[in-house]
Amino acid sequence: MRQLRPEDLGLPGPDWRFSVRKGVNELLRTVIPADKAIVVFGFYNQSPQPRVQQLELWRGSSRRLVLVLQEVYTRGYDPIGILVEFEVLRPGDELRLIGYSTSEGEELLGILGYVAEPQGFLSREPP
Repeated sequence: MRQLRPEDLGLPGPDWRFSVRKGVNELLRTVIPADKAIVVFGFYNQSPQPRVQQLELWRGSSRRLVLVLQEVYTRGYDPIGILVEFEVLRPGDELRLIGYSTSEGEELLGILGYVAEPQGFLSREPP
């Protein structure tokens, strides 16, 4: 088990960076690899002037999570959202992240989560 990185979701990394335009943006669309499971437990925004006001996490055709970041920004809190319920993505699940932005630009918007993946080598031969 380790911390989720942009590369785990097919992004170039090393940081969480998205180009957005005003309105609805599909920030991410990927299929979870056969050798990984991912747990998402939050989001954060390190942009000096945050543009994305709302995020939706979709698993396949089902909207699983909605996070209104605008409430966090306007109340003066750190731009981070920890979810009440974790979202578990299994091998083969399609993940989509939709962001609603107030303007065009670059957003430093991160996903908080963990990756479970096999480590080492498992031998099935008797000792």
